[in-house]
Amino acid sequence: MTVFPRRQSEVMASKYAQRMARLSSKIFGEVSRQTDQKSLKIVKIFTGLPPHLDPAKVDYYPRLRDTKTLTDDLRHHGLFIDEFLDFKEELVKKREASGKVKKVPYHIQKRLEKEAKAQESSENNWHHGFINQVETFKQVMVLKPLQTTDFVPGKR
Repeated sequence: MTVFPRRQSEVMASKYAQRMARLSSKIFGEVSRQTDQKSLKIVKIFTGLPPHLDPAKVDYYPRLRDTKTLTDDLRHHGLFIDEFLDFKEELVKKREASGKVKKVPYHIQKRLEKEAKAQESSENNWHHGFINQVETFKQVMVLKPLQTTDFVPGKR
């Protein structure tokens, strides 16, 4: 077992020098006495942050949403193959071909019909909404002449 002195003053014979070396080691967070390599390894482990306070370990959270959208886009362009999604789509196609389509609950079906109807009416009358937006913009942008009572410095 090899023992490594931490400071030059620890090798000195003077008790005062040894005590001062230990004191400075304690002040600066170093090992105060002579230790071997295994003990230094343990000291190094315990001088670091505990795992539950280490932000690299605690704050790690994979960017699942970004990864999902990226893989979906790549799959759409044919650059990524997701075999599980391909399998699920194939099963849905087989069920549709055999006439075993899943029934949509009535309340969801009504909502979907209502949304489709609203979407259709907004697509047919898109110019009315645009004209209304232009009219409100014109009303907002009408500039009236500045009067002396409109602006008083220092008042809000």
